Amino acid sequence: MLLYEWELQARGVWHLHFVVGMETAWERVWALEYVKAMRELRPRYGFGFVDAKPLRSPEPAERVARYLSKYLAKWQEDGTLEITETVKSAGRSLLNYVSLRLTAKSCCTMRNLRLARIVWAWLSGLIDDPGLDPWDELVAVCLLDRSPVPARGP
Repeated sequence: MLLYEWELQARGVWHLHFVVGMETAWERVWALEYVKAMRELRPRYGFGFVDAKPLRSPEPAERVARYLSKYLAKWQEDGTLEITETVKSAGRSLLNYVSLRLTAKSCCTMRNLRLARIVWAWLSGLIDDPGLDPWDELVAVCLLDRSPVPARGP
């Protein structure tokens, strides 16, 4: 399980999107078994429809991320970004989950994204030198440049 994200549907019910790895044969087997288990548990726990169709033609990670992000915010015609009802609504304290395996590989955590925003504002001349730890600054710059973050140690 790489991540999941909740979506508040127009009819007022919560819908859950699961994202599973499909790169290796083992991940594909696991994904199919996961769907099978969700279908078996559906009547007992009141789950709705469990869709296995995406497993037949897996999408690249970037496309999946773009697809799921629309449940959190949407671009408006005037170029502004609007937070969706899913984010505004009460009822879900955790809208999404990202696996530790994925954050360890990407170094893309909420903390590092906040640091990247601070470094971006500093480099853009919007704020004075924030005096960050050099390692934190390096990680933020790598995220901004979409460069691989170096390993911290052996």
